[in-house]
Amino acid sequence: MIIKQDLDKIHSTYSDTCLMSNYAVCCNYFTGIDINDYFADYISEFDDDFSDPTNFFNNPYLQRILTLKGFSSHYNSSFQNFLIDYNQYKSSNSTIGLIMNNYGSIFTAHYHVSTYNGYIPYNADPGMDIGGFPFVKLLHDNVSQQSFIQSRKLVEVINLTKNEHGIFPKNNLGIVDTKGLMYYIKKNPVIINAFKSQHSYTIYYDLQSHSFWVHDTNSPMIDIPISGNWLSNYGDILLYKLK
Repeated sequence: MIIKQDLDKIHSTYSDTCLMSNYAVCCNYFTGIDINDYFADYISEFDDDFSDPTNFFNNPYLQRILTLKGFSSHYNSSFQNFLIDYNQYKSSNSTIGLIMNNYGSIFTAHYHVSTYNGYIPYNADPGMDIGGFPFVKLLHDNVSQQSFIQSRKLVEVINLTKNEHGIFPKNNLGIVDTKGLMYYIKKNPVIINAFKSQHSYTIYYDLQSHSFWVHDTNSPMIDIPISGNWLSNYGDILLYKLK
């Protein structure tokens, strides 16, 4: 359970960046780190890919030329403009939030090229596709930039993706099925990301209303209450908890 009003209601998904957006929203709740810092640090982490993509393009596992062309058309100036806007936002001490919808494509393109073409950072199963949530966990566990380092110190991210029998993999929480996970969320200060219909959602149990809510970064100002065995409708799951 968490406090509903303390979950960010400003940040909106940038283009198709729901995976990173939900990761940042969850970590922000536990750490207070500016959500936009995660996006800036993502670019800093993969600076070579954005500023000089020669090595990125020459990776032997990159085969989908159309995807590469899509990435190439975005990277040239968008990431530089993003950093300019981000630095202006930080220096202004604005509480409104950074509007970066114009730059969502560069994050999306980099993610798709990385995961779908087998260019997996941190030497994790090179040459093999990796799904969205495993990629997010890979970032959480490895990115060397400050927002991720601080989040890693405070927040544990656990992959609870169900297998073909609807059973969660072995984990240190003792959670076996959806009923057990819903009970765990209800009794503990945790948040989950859950994936359904090509979109990631943030779900939590509110301490004050004693009910489950779903937060969608496509429409962040209004969270929707959910009831029943709602978890059975979702597939991949990441659970966030304080260490």
